Amino acid sequence: MSTLYCTVTGTPKIMAVSINSSHGSPTTSAIITTNSSSLDIGDSVSIDMGYSDNHAVIFSGYVKQIEKNVPDNLYTVTCADKMIRAVDYFIAAEDPNNLLTYKNKTAESLVRDLMAMSGLTSFTYDQTYFTFGVTHDFEINNVPCYDYCRTIADILTWHLWCDINGQVHFENRKPYVMTGDTGQPGDTTDERPEGYAAHTITTGISLNATWSKSEKDLRNRVIVYGVDGIHATAQASSPYLPSGFYKTVVADLQSILDSQSEVDRTASYNLNLLNRLTYGMKINTIGNPAITAREILRIKNTYLGVDSNWYSYGCEHQFGSDGYVTSLDLRQ
Repeated sequence: MSTLYCTVTGTPKIMAVSINSSHGSPTTSAIITTNSSSLDIGDSVSIDMGYSDNHAVIFSGYVKQIEKNVPDNLYTVTCADKMIRAVDYFIAAEDPNNLLTYKNKTAESLVRDLMAMSGLTSFTYDQTYFTFGVTHDFEINNVPCYDYCRTIADILTWHLWCDINGQVHFENRKPYVMTGDTGQPGDTTDERPEGYAAHTITTGISLNATWSKSEKDLRNRVIVYGVDGIHATAQASSPYLPSGFYKTVVADLQSILDSQSEVDRTASYNLNLLNRLTYGMKINTIGNPAITAREILRIKNTYLGVDSNWYSYGCEHQFGSDGYVTSLDLRQ
């Protein structure tokens, strides 16, 4: 029978570990509970977790905070993956008359250059065919690097994240199973046969599961403001809302979008992203170190009547005295 396995850099006595990654979070975080550790703020940390015959490094990053709890004499060490460099890096010109300025800059090259400023130089991307500063120079100043790059990703409905090796991904990765029908560059399909999924979660290894659907995040009208009064609206009726009723979101991008075509595309892309129900599932399963966020998983649950592919929106690995559990937040 396999025994639990966990090693953490500089931490010989591990009480508990929780590693949380999510499509909606800028970084993957790790929380380590221990009564003995040589770790200090800024140290590099690697966590290898699983079983004696099946384990893997599932976190790599830096120590951000250390707390001591008395009289238990336990330490809580909080860590973040390498994307924290972009989160913490603040873009600010020393000379207010010499700001960081761009023109005719593609989205992917802009994000690549800004990420490199924070020390993240390993970069992979989907080609966007989207250009900023077509008719006007645009300036970047007094803004966190990650926040600005996340705005670029949101304009295109792209996704921005950092993998365990420190490589930044800027890709057309929607927060649900993709259908390949939007016409956007890089919009392939996740709706493939069962074997395409990275892992299969069956009823037998599920500890518990819940399924839900909601129109809370649905928006069927998108308004975008660009430079010099340029604007666009994209809207569509929804069978999940009263007839003629629109839930609206506004994107004020007057500092960066100066092309009518790009404003139009931004509105269209975001309408396609937002005008839909959220189908969700939460599953706690026997711990599996190979499962991560942003994968396609096959869910076979007889109690819920489900046998289909789902997107791993969030993944938490919890290791402690009670065993090892992987908790999944899924979208379809």
